[in-house]
Amino acid sequence: MARFTLQDGLREGAEKTVEQLRLDGLQTLILSGDSEAAVEAAAARLNIRNWRARQAPAMKLEKLGELRAGGKSVLMIGDGVNDAPILAAADVPITVHGGAELANSSADMILTSESLDLVLRARHIAQRARHLIRQNLTWAVVYNASVMPLAVSGMLKPWMAALGMSLSSLLVVANAARLVNKG
Repeated sequence: MARFTLQDGLREGAEKTVEQLRLDGLQTLILSGDSEAAVEAAAARLNIRNWRARQAPAMKLEKLGELRAGGKSVLMIGDGVNDAPILAAADVPITVHGGAELANSSADMILTSESLDLVLRARHIAQRARHLIRQNLTWAVVYNASVMPLAVSGMLKPWMAALGMSLSSLLVVANAARLVNKG
């Protein structure tokens, strides 16, 4: 006689990722098509109180609509064929290495490993990118509001305005390059 017990484990980095997202003030929830016992066990290990089991794709989409109606943006991580519809509808759809092709085709980001640690890295890069974009937009507004009237009024010669615009563009590109250099 033999007895086999099959059980899905958590992905590498799941506990750390969920904890960090929680510390950053983000809400976490599990919407899974798996059995209630399996989802409850995973939720307990991840300290996630908000979870739902036996969720069909339509039910997941309904929850997404509720979250959006409450003013939330949704980052969805999924890897199965049944996750494709909600991934396509999420604000930030992510799949993991080894996910179903249909899920991958619905995602904006595919993690290059099975570890969820990359979610935190991607979030950090996105936050830095947003910061640099805001800096560049601020510079562009300040420059255009101060220098362009001088050029239009004739106080600056055309070649000076062109040189200033070129230098301004170089400054913006150099600032954006900081994202790549510090990742």
